[in-house]
Amino acid sequence: MLIAGRGDRLLTLAAGYADIIGFSGTAKGPDGAPLGGATAEEVDERVKFVRDRLGERNAEFNILVQVVQVTDDRAAFVERLERRTKGRLTAEQLSQIPIVLVGTPAQIVDQLNAHHERFGFTYFTVLEPYLDEFAPVLELLR
Repeated sequence: MLIAGRGDRLLTLAAGYADIIGFSGTAKGPDGAPLGGATAEEVDERVKFVRDRLGERNAEFNILVQVVQVTDDRAAFVERLERRTKGRLTAEQLSQIPIVLVGTPAQIVDQLNAHHERFGFTYFTVLEPYLDEFAPVLELLR
């Protein structure tokens, strides 16, 4: 069973019953700005919150990826995202959060590996509009 969310109640429920725990990794900013949510440190806190409640239980962790962009100019794309967040997240913060995968396919593979190491994510759910964009990354993961 997969249970996903961000709040304490839902993640507590997930820690008690789910085989796979999904983290949304984002929330609307106070002004409704997209990608207005979690910094990497806030995702760390949510993961720790769940781990503390898992006890002896094992569960796999999933993250819902919100943006995938294959590009040779990672910095420029991340700067555009920074403007979209209306200052809620800096370019540096956007470069670290697991819901944003940006760069060459090899850079994105490196990001996936780093997010697995840091947060323990074993599943990355990519939204349908980004499946074609993500395809070259899959070729490297084989």
